[in-house]
Amino acid sequence: MNYNVNYNQHNECTPSSKSKNITPHRGPESEEALRKTQDNLQRLRDQGGIAIGYHGTSGARARKIEAEGFENYVSIDGTVGVWFWDEQVKQNSELAGREKAKDEESLEYAIIKARLTTPQPDMIMGRPQWRVPKNRIEILGIEYVKVGEEPTYKMDE
Repeated sequence: MNYNVNYNQHNECTPSSKSKNITPHRGPESEEALRKTQDNLQRLRDQGGIAIGYHGTSGARARKIEAEGFENYVSIDGTVGVWFWDEQVKQNSELAGREKAKDEESLEYAIIKARLTTPQPDMIMGRPQWRVPKNRIEILGIEYVKVGEEPTYKMDE
């Protein structure tokens, strides 16, 4: 399955002559996932190439990100960037944060809200996400949450 996206000189999301091939393990696994990706791309165009995303991680990693900024991650297939959940599915960042805290045997996780400039759509486990290089991320807020508690999302107020 392919989808096309590009940004013109005005930072607008436009169709591209180059397709990004989505391998079966990264591609939309349903028509609904494909529709969500298309909806996200339309919203991105409507917002001038700016998206709001949420990134879940452990509390310790969030403090490091807060102090030093994000680092680009290289996925197993060679894709580079930082992955964020779209604001419409921000609760997925809670799950990611809890998993990172569990992996590190930490008692807290964090959710990072950020403004993403010209992010690229990506699919993780059939769910749409944004991928963006670290230099196009502006942190808007961080909420630290104790494991077992729910986030308040006061950063959205």
